[in-house]
Amino acid sequence: MEKVSKATSFSTILIGIYMVIFSCLEIGAILFCKIAGDATMTGVNITAMTGGSDDYISGYLIVPRILGTVFSGMAEITVLILAAVLFIVLLIFLAVLIISCILIKKRKLKADAWMKIIIFSILTGMSAFLIQSSVLAVLLAVPVVLGAYVLTK
Repeated sequence: MEKVSKATSFSTILIGIYMVIFSCLEIGAILFCKIAGDATMTGVNITAMTGGSDDYISGYLIVPRILGTVFSGMAEITVLILAAVLFIVLLIFLAVLIISCILIKKRKLKADAWMKIIIFSILTGMSAFLIQSSVLAVLLAVPVVLGAYVLTK
């Protein structure tokens, strides 16, 4: 029977930590989406009231208020898309964590290592090329390195 190495246990714990961090980011994105939605409605109300306001430069005050409404609406949509992407990544982490725990319990450590190498290589590549975040790429590469260590041992 294969003994569970510290690298396997550490990489699984690390995936759990990543999942907690992404959960916090997801909650923050949802809360920001709610705040952006309130800001959008405030902007709509301000823009709707500009028709009756008399200012010394007639009509010029309306344009910045309309642009503010448009940009706050775009912020809500952008954060909503970000929240959706974070939710998908969170589901991937959850699936990998559950599968990893099952594989470790069944002592299929090579299959666990290969799964982590494949999934986290894809996520590392996406973070390096799409998001262009070297810090995130390095953090996501740690399970790849630990999986390769388990395979070579």
